[in-house]
Amino acid sequence: MSHSTPKNLSVSLPHSAIATTGSDLLKDAKDAKVVASKKIRFYPENEQAYHDALILYRRSYNLAVERFRNDDYKDASGKFINMRPAIKAQVKQEQKESGRAYNSIVSDNGTLAAATTFKAVCKHNKKLKGAKEGFAEISFKSRKGSRHSFSIDRLPKGLNPCIQALGKIHLTEDVPAEAIGKSCVVTYDKGRWFIQVQQHIELNPEIQGKVRCVGVDPGEHAEGR
Repeated sequence: MSHSTPKNLSVSLPHSAIATTGSDLLKDAKDAKVVASKKIRFYPENEQAYHDALILYRRSYNLAVERFRNDDYKDASGKFINMRPAIKAQVKQEQKESGRAYNSIVSDNGTLAAATTFKAVCKHNKKLKGAKEGFAEISFKSRKGSRHSFSIDRLPKGLNPCIQALGKIHLTEDVPAEAIGKSCVVTYDKGRWFIQVQQHIELNPEIQGKVRCVGVDPGEHAEGR
């Protein structure tokens, strides 16, 4: 039995990449757009607060995973329990006692990410019913490694995620207008901070017929979720 979670099959495209269309027929490419992502480096004014957010997200995720692994995620009627309030209360106290920054949105997203992963594992294992191997198990996030991330539901107009708790950031590139109000991922990778936001790429209106692949410089992939 494998003790690792299935790899996320979605591929996040950086700002230097154009999504592929596979073997789709683009009969009318006028005004057609592809939803991709833009990865922008930034510098936080309060870097420690951002490190605190990584810890908060990972801790919330792992507390949810613990419940899933212990089969403690359903009520008496078999419905999923809303674990977010209890986990937020616990991690808020832990962050306070440790003098670390706290934000409820970061905690909520850590818990929700664990639930998404758990459901993906269950779906994967259900397809293997009757098999003797190939099963997956949800695992805890590790503090080891040089790459970590957390997500938020909506990027605010001010372009500063959770500004009250984490402080201001300085972006090195412009953020696409379509990214405002959409979810985003903050990644710490080998000492550098990045924000990954939604980007719409307009397809060339002159494209006609069958297009198998449109791509330029795949670049560095951001962490998938």
